[in-house]
Amino acid sequence: VNTFAYSAKEMITNNVLKLESPPVTISTETIVLNFNGNEPSFNPFNDLGSMPGAVADVLNNVAGYNNNLPVSSPPPTLTGYNFAGWNTKADGSGSTVALGGTVNYTAAGNKTLYAQWTPVSVTVNYSKNTTDAGSTAPAPATRTYNFGDVISTATLPSTPPTRIGYDFKGYAESSTATTANFGVGRQIDFVTAKTVHAVWKIND
Repeated sequence: VNTFAYSAKEMITNNVLKLESPPVTISTETIVLNFNGNEPSFNPFNDLGSMPGAVADVLNNVAGYNNNLPVSSPPPTLTGYNFAGWNTKADGSGSTVALGGTVNYTAAGNKTLYAQWTPVSVTVNYSKNTTDAGSTAPAPATRTYNFGDVISTATLPSTPPTRIGYDFKGYAESSTATTANFGVGRQIDFVTAKTVHAVWKIND
């Protein structure tokens, strides 16, 4: 620890007044707590918000945080994800630190907490997009995905819709589309429920 000593005590020597006091030790070593948003690689909205700023103090400052730096209570936000807490490791393998908790320091230095995120669930409704008699709906008609999922054959409705006199060409986000644009390879990049519609082509 770096220290300064200041002394002041009244003494008279050869008619010279000297002031001395007991030594006062002042630490110049700092402790800093940083916060890292640790944003997922899939982050199309790029809108990390409510991140707390760094907290700092002097080591062993009893009048300050006394070596226990606080963790802000309001959680950060990121569209498409739920905040899942703070961790001492970016991959979540370290120690979990609760909102409103503290991080203890036994020596000077910097520490960083990393935000952890879990994707929100998103519902997609699959419509047969016809009222023709004899038509059948896809099954299951509703699928739930995680934000960021990439649709595969296994995660589409296992049974396609049918319509007499038409060929099913896939699903589209518009009910009037003539070309499918929602299927295998489509990434879930939206956060509210969506209905997609069967695309039909008259039999040749």
